[in-house]
Amino acid sequence: MVYEPYERFDVELPDGTITSFGRLARTGVTWDDEFQVFSVNNDVEESITRSEDISMDYDFFHSQLLALSCGNDYEVKIIPKDINIWISRLFLGDADGFLFCIIRMWTALFTGQTKRLIDGNCEV
Repeated sequence: MVYEPYERFDVELPDGTITSFGRLARTGVTWDDEFQVFSVNNDVEESITRSEDISMDYDFFHSQLLALSCGNDYEVKIIPKDINIWISRLFLGDADGFLFCIIRMWTALFTGQTKRLIDGNCEV
Protein backbone atom coordinates (compact mmCIF):
# COMPACT_ATOMS: atom_id res chain seq x y z
CA MET A 1 0.00 0.00 0.00
CA VAL A 2 1.22 3.50 -0.85
CA TYR A 3 0.71 6.36 1.63
CA GLU A 4 0.52 10.07 0.80
CA PRO A 5 1.63 12.05 3.84
CA TYR A 6 -0.02 15.42 4.48
CA GLU A 7 2.88 16.81 6.46
CA ARG A 8 5.76 18.62 4.86
CA PHE A 9 6.07 22.18 3.68
CA ASP A 10 9.05 24.46 3.14
CA VAL A 11 9.23 28.10 4.13
CA GLU A 12 11.49 30.57 2.38
CA LEU A 13 12.27 33.15 5.03
CA PRO A 14 13.00 36.85 4.43
CA ASP A 15 16.75 36.20 4.57
CA GLY A 16 16.47 33.70 1.68
CA THR A 17 16.99 30.52 3.70
CA ILE A 18 14.59 27.66 3.07
CA THR A 19 13.55 25.53 6.04
CA SER A 20 11.50 22.32 5.91
CA PHE A 21 8.79 21.69 8.47
CA GLY A 22 6.36 18.91 9.27
CA ARG A 23 7.98 15.71 7.98
CA LEU A 24 7.63 12.89 10.52
CA ALA A 25 10.61 10.54 10.87
CA ARG A 26 9.68 6.99 9.83
CA THR A 27 11.41 3.63 9.89
CA GLY A 28 10.64 0.53 7.86
CA VAL A 29 9.36 2.43 4.83
CA THR A 30 10.55 3.02 1.28
CA TRP A 31 10.17 6.57 -0.03
CA ASP A 32 9.38 7.52 -3.61
CA ASP A 33 11.05 10.94 -3.69
CA GLU A 34 9.60 11.82 -7.09
CA PHE A 35 5.99 11.62 -5.91
CA GLN A 36 6.60 12.20 -2.15
CA VAL A 37 4.82 8.97 -1.16
CA PHE A 38 6.00 5.95 0.80
CA SER A 39 5.31 2.23 1.15
CA VAL A 40 5.54 0.26 4.40
CA ASN A 41 8.15 -2.51 4.05
CA ASN A 42 6.48 -5.03 6.39
CA ASP A 43 2.95 -6.14 7.17
CA VAL A 44 2.34 -3.53 9.90
CA GLU A 45 0.12 -0.50 10.31
CA GLU A 46 1.49 2.84 9.13
CA SER A 47 1.40 4.20 12.71
CA ILE A 48 4.06 1.64 13.73
CA THR A 49 6.54 3.30 11.34
CA ARG A 50 6.67 6.55 13.33
CA SER A 51 7.25 7.46 16.97
CA GLU A 52 5.11 10.62 16.83
CA ASP A 53 1.35 10.81 16.81
CA ILE A 54 -0.32 12.86 14.10
CA SER A 55 -2.09 15.76 15.75
CA MET A 56 -5.74 16.29 14.93
CA ASP A 57 -5.27 19.88 16.08
CA TYR A 58 -2.81 22.57 15.01
CA ASP A 59 0.92 22.02 15.07
CA PHE A 60 3.27 24.92 15.68
CA PHE A 61 6.63 25.24 13.95
CA HIS A 62 9.34 27.76 14.78
CA SER A 63 12.08 29.07 12.52
CA GLN A 64 15.54 30.18 13.49
CA LEU A 65 15.99 33.76 14.64
CA LEU A 66 15.96 36.41 11.92
CA ALA A 67 17.28 39.96 11.95
CA LEU A 68 14.14 42.04 11.32
CA SER A 69 13.57 45.76 11.71
CA CYS A 70 10.31 47.58 12.32
CA GLY A 71 8.90 49.55 9.41
CA ASN A 72 10.13 47.20 6.67
CA ASP A 73 8.21 44.84 4.41
CA TYR A 74 9.24 41.18 4.47
CA GLU A 75 8.37 38.39 2.07
CA VAL A 76 7.77 34.81 3.16
CA LYS A 77 7.07 31.97 0.72
CA ILE A 78 5.27 28.81 1.78
CA ILE A 79 6.07 25.89 -0.52
CA PRO A 80 4.03 22.69 -0.02
CA LYS A 81 5.95 19.46 -0.51
CA ASP A 82 3.04 17.13 0.24
CA ILE A 83 -0.55 17.36 -0.93
CA ASN A 84 -3.31 18.98 1.10
CA ILE A 85 -1.25 21.14 3.45
CA TRP A 86 -3.34 23.66 5.41
CA ILE A 87 -1.87 26.88 6.73
CA SER A 88 -3.98 28.89 9.14
CA ARG A 89 -1.75 31.61 10.59
CA LEU A 90 1.74 32.95 10.15
CA PHE A 91 3.13 34.90 13.09
CA LEU A 92 6.09 37.21 12.66
CA GLY A 93 7.71 38.49 15.84
CA ASP A 94 10.99 39.27 17.50
CA ALA A 95 13.06 36.99 19.74
CA ASP A 96 11.18 38.13 22.84
CA GLY A 97 7.86 37.06 21.34
CA PHE A 98 6.63 40.55 20.48
CA LEU A 99 4.27 40.28 17.56
CA PHE A 100 5.03 42.38 14.48
CA CYS A 101 2.38 40.86 12.27
CA ILE A 102 -0.27 38.14 12.12
CA ILE A 103 -1.26 36.92 8.70
CA ARG A 104 -4.53 35.03 8.92
CA MET A 105 -5.67 32.78 6.17
CA TRP A 106 -7.34 29.47 5.65
CA THR A 107 -5.93 27.87 2.59
CA ALA A 108 -5.17 24.40 1.38
CA LEU A 109 -1.91 24.22 -0.49
CA PHE A 110 -1.13 21.56 -3.04
CA THR A 111 2.19 20.39 -4.42
CA GLY A 112 3.29 22.74 -7.16
CA GLN A 113 1.63 25.81 -5.65
CA THR A 114 3.63 28.50 -3.97
CA LYS A 115 1.95 31.08 -1.78
CA ARG A 116 3.61 34.42 -1.16
CA LEU A 117 2.57 36.48 1.83
CA ILE A 118 3.15 40.17 1.29
CA ASP A 119 1.73 42.95 3.46
CA GLY A 120 -0.87 40.56 4.90
CA ASN A 121 -2.10 39.52 1.45
CA CYS A 122 -1.82 35.99 0.09
CA GLU A 123 -0.77 35.70 -3.55
CA VAL A 124 -0.60 32.57 -5.71
